Amino acid sequence: MKNKKLGFWIFLFVLGVTVIAILGTDWNVKVFRRYQELQVQPWFSMVWGSTGFLATMLTLVLIFIRLVREMRLSQHQSEFLAAVTHELKTPIAAIDLSTSLIRSGGISPDEVTRLWETHEAELKRLRDQVNLLLEAARWQNAAPQPERSPLYLEEWVQGNWENWKRILGPGAFLERKGDALPVQIETDPRMLSLIADTIMDNARKFAKEQVRVHFVTRLEKHTRHPGWKIGFEDEGWGFKSEDSERIFKRFVRSRSGSPFAISGTGLGLYIAASAGRALGLQLSAKSHPDRPGATFWLEGKTK
Repeated sequence: MKNKKLGFWIFLFVLGVTVIAILGTDWNVKVFRRYQELQVQPWFSMVWGSTGFLATMLTLVLIFIRLVREMRLSQHQSEFLAAVTHELKTPIAAIDLSTSLIRSGGISPDEVTRLWETHEAELKRLRDQVNLLLEAARWQNAAPQPERSPLYLEEWVQGNWENWKRILGPGAFLERKGDALPVQIETDPRMLSLIADTIMDNARKFAKEQVRVHFVTRLEKHTRHPGWKIGFEDEGWGFKSEDSERIFKRFVRSRSGSPFAISGTGLGLYIAASAGRALGLQLSAKSHPDRPGATFWLEGKTK
């Protein structure tokens, strides 16, 4: 509906410019004829008038483009505020409920244990959301400064494997395919893990039924610029192919056919892309037109 309204206003704008152009042309013709009757050369006045008209139209176009951008930013910010409110209220409500049940007593030790586990899980979720918001605010004002140290990629993958399983949740399918990565790079392990964790969390959120992720690793030795690639291939709702670059911008979420109720703030991939740029890595996304899901590729060079 909003796209239709935007198209309607664009149509009115183009129509208005066309009408003004016709009127301006008609005015120039009348001036030209008037100067001919007076036997005076009208060229300077006509050029000056046409230049002024074109400058006015260009200014109008720039103002309109700026207005459209501001409208889109305002829409994204409104959706972001609604998403943040939902993201923060949900764990707070769960923590409040579990606290009330524990305080009331009359429940078995096993139930108390499960409530405490829920309590801790929701606290972690709340902490992660707050940290995400703080990171986004901090990185908007200044580019992140990585603290680089030597890192063996293969050890990093194996050390994070169980954590990725926890992120994907119980019953998730996580499979590794491809080459081993026996290479050492200079990077910030925290920021590198932030990128991978964000993509894994997205795969969990946008899964259709069972969460399924294929972790693909490639070592490109026989190229002009040797490097490595890590792919996160899921089988979820995916995104529209034209959104492959937009989804890395702030507040932008490509829903495609996914349910509207899927949680998220539109900041995760923005932060992941910012971290990738700071580390000198390339993060890209590709939809699957012939099957469900999408693939996120993280690429780097080896010395």
